[in-house]
Amino acid sequence: MNKEKFYSGGFLYNPKTNSVLLHKRDARAKVNPDRWAFFGGLNEEGELPEETFVREISEELGIKISKDKIIPLCDYFNEELQTHRNIFFIESDLDKSEMKLGEGEDFDWISLDKVFEYDLTEKTAKDLKVFIGHNFIQIIKMNLKDTYNKTAVDYFKDHKEDNWWKEGADKFIGFLKKGDIVLDVGCGTGIKAKYLIEKGLDVLGVDFSDKCIEIAKRETPRGNFIVVDIMDNLKNINGTFDGLFAQASLLHISKKEIENVLKKLLTKLKDGGYFYIALKEKKIGRKDEEIVVDNDYGYEYERFFSYFTMDEIKNYLNKLGLKICYENYATSGKAPWIQVIAKKEQII
Repeated sequence: MNKEKFYSGGFLYNPKTNSVLLHKRDARAKVNPDRWAFFGGLNEEGELPEETFVREISEELGIKISKDKIIPLCDYFNEELQTHRNIFFIESDLDKSEMKLGEGEDFDWISLDKVFEYDLTEKTAKDLKVFIGHNFIQIIKMNLKDTYNKTAVDYFKDHKEDNWWKEGADKFIGFLKKGDIVLDVGCGTGIKAKYLIEKGLDVLGVDFSDKCIEIAKRETPRGNFIVVDIMDNLKNINGTFDGLFAQASLLHISKKEIENVLKKLLTKLKDGGYFYIALKEKKIGRKDEEIVVDNDYGYEYERFFSYFTMDEIKNYLNKLGLKICYENYATSGKAPWIQVIAKKEQII
């Protein structure tokens, strides 16, 4: 039985509005009065950190949360209070009217764009900075897999006639020779892989969505397709390739991680090989990153996007030692796209 005292706390996060639910401590609080903070408190005897968080949320907000929905953010020793601090969060879109504040002066949903304008406690500010730095590469990745498994059939039907990418793909094909082997990074339902195969290339398609891979295997039996998350399991892809093809896949990688992901991918590209990338272009006045909620298939789903300028992606590739061979702007509906092909120079 655990007898050590520790703190467990955290917050609710709404990805649709990119906001967090915090509460304002009242003026009588012994520690950090009148400041905004997480919900939480010390454990009761025998509790695990997650169980303490569930209980505190119930006591302070009057809602029940499931332990298996809790996402750990960070844990460390709080020197000031001489206790271990465990921070969690849970995704929720509950309205304030569905909750009842049990402790403190006030509570509210606060946009992450505005949260540091509030008088936060020191530890709350510190932990939120960790969250902002990591939420897109941890929880959003998890949501994306669920999203593409959910939308796989509709996505295939909706995009199989797209052709905005073909000019760039044809240029990429022209740099290679028949029989060259291409890694289709984030291949989705295999629409682009099928096109590359029909043009004489051998293709291995990888995607983290098992539902998309099922469709790719069915629709393109001449291709090879496996379920791989390029963020975690690149080592599961054997060998190196004459070309890398990343069409509308790296746009789901946060800008914090994009350079590291590009470095890893380049270990799979042969010297003298070519790297094709297509990303959504960053519009003037638009955020660099955002969560977009759509319902065009008759149900709601959400995805995380990063947006890039042409100069941005070219700079990343140049920094990694690649030579830009082709660049192009394209449009699909209202979405502006950039396409870039770069060559990995041979080491002499």
